[in-house]
Amino acid sequence: MLENYYEKSDVDKEIENYPKEKLIYIVENGYDIELIEAAFQKLSFIDEDYALTKGMEFLRNDEFDPYFQACIIDCIYQLDREKVLDCILSRTADVDFYFFEEILRRMLAYTTYEALMKMKNYKSYINYLFEQYNKYSADEKSEMQDLLKEFVQEFHLEALWKN
Repeated sequence: MLENYYEKSDVDKEIENYPKEKLIYIVENGYDIELIEAAFQKLSFIDEDYALTKGMEFLRNDEFDPYFQACIIDCIYQLDREKVLDCILSRTADVDFYFFEEILRRMLAYTTYEALMKMKNYKSYINYLFEQYNKYSADEKSEMQDLLKEFVQEFHLEALWKN
């Protein structure tokens, strides 16, 4: 039976009917990262302003691990691409390899070349990504080769980003 093939995790089931206030409480005070992620994902649908503000705080402060940050950007990037990219630029911590890949994936999924060119800080975003990329090991660069190639082609960066 296909309808039974995918079952929600216990965490997803647990928060499915929580009111907004309880979800916010979990995000603000939770100790279980899986529960925080699930609550945050739900909040990104029911309170976009809160999710965007809190998500950018998580990213700016380099909170938790790269997998958590990837979850956060997955939830908030499409809410306001420029604010999220500006937030990432404001970080003092380098962007971990896994999180970097997720940034590229979100940009590819939710940003067209034309939309990127209309962003006032698009050159800063591209330069920042170049800087972060250059910090990775040869093995990491090799691992993301296909994703990077797609990113470079989509955003017409061939002359700038020679691999």
